[in-house]
Amino acid sequence: IWLLFLEKLWLGGVAVLVLRQIILDIRLRRRLKTAIPYPADLPAGLLPHRIRVYLADNIPTAFVLGILRPTIYLPSDLSADAAVYVLAHESVHVRRLDPLWKLLSAAALCLHWFNPLVWAAYFCASADLEYACDEAAPKLLSKVLPEADDNMTASYAQALLNVSSGKARLGMLTLSWGNVPRRIRRLLSTTPKRVFCIMLLVI
Repeated sequence: IWLLFLEKLWLGGVAVLVLRQIILDIRLRRRLKTAIPYPADLPAGLLPHRIRVYLADNIPTAFVLGILRPTIYLPSDLSADAAVYVLAHESVHVRRLDPLWKLLSAAALCLHWFNPLVWAAYFCASADLEYACDEAAPKLLSKVLPEADDNMTASYAQALLNVSSGKARLGMLTLSWGNVPRRIRRLLSTTPKRVFCIMLLVI
């Protein structure tokens, strides 16, 4: 009897998380119906081939949506200069197949919703995806921008701060900007990584 009860409880938890994601996805796609293609020209090499970019009026932050055909959505009030920095970040997400990894981690979370360690792993993994893109985006910008300055990391961090005012409830599958202050501190940190910590993490 107890096993049957626990089985029903587990299935109920899975159903709640999946249903919540479906509802958030429907609401988000309704808000994106009025999105228009990004009108400005972008630097060559900034985006992978055939990646679509749209402007939407009613979203507070930029994000990538989709697995097979990932699409980048930008707030319509984003300036053209800031859009280049944001698109560099989102472009790295697409190049590294982060939407797929996000889907797999969300699936693991739905199946193991009762395990607090899986919740911790999900949020840590989501943060790591953002940290990795923050490290790669300035390097990409240095390659594609002819007027790139010597301290592209600082310029990228400033752009990150300028567009970080909004935070949307986008569900488990989108890649949004998250904890921007912590990301900026991590990006600009000059503290060397300790060999002992790296060895411990590997173990």
